[in-house]
Amino acid sequence: MKKVLATFLFLAITPIAAFGGGHGIKWEGHGFSQVVDVKQIKGESGMIVSQKTSDFWDWPIVPEGFPAAVSPECSQSIALDQNGNLLAAVNTCELLDSDGDIAIFTGIIDSTGSGKWQLLTGTGKYADYDGNGTFQTVTQISDTQSKYVFSGHGFKK
Repeated sequence: MKKVLATFLFLAITPIAAFGGGHGIKWEGHGFSQVVDVKQIKGESGMIVSQKTSDFWDWPIVPEGFPAAVSPECSQSIALDQNGNLLAAVNTCELLDSDGDIAIFTGIIDSTGSGKWQLLTGTGKYADYDGNGTFQTVTQISDTQSKYVFSGHGFKK
């Protein structure tokens, strides 16, 4: 179970995107995740793991007006079969940046462990953009900590 949760940590984060006008701008960065709460619902043929994480996203290149780093709070619902194998998961990250703007990002993780993120909504600078991309772990630091990379594109609405 710890291995499944540790493997999932890299998927736990739905990375945020930064955007430019006109054509989509490639966006890449990395993040760190720390599990702060875990609950399990066990059934006869599988289980749902609900966890909350505190994250840090570092954006090495940011569009004008975007902060260079943010600290979202995220929550995940992870479906596992009776053997502890990942079936799928969903992730939501809530972000309040240093300018007071908010954003909500969602992520979907399939049974292979691949993650896709999307900017769901936001205010201020985030309100005028759509964004999506992928994410994956690069280092499993411990059972409750991971480092991941993300990339995607942002588009002005």
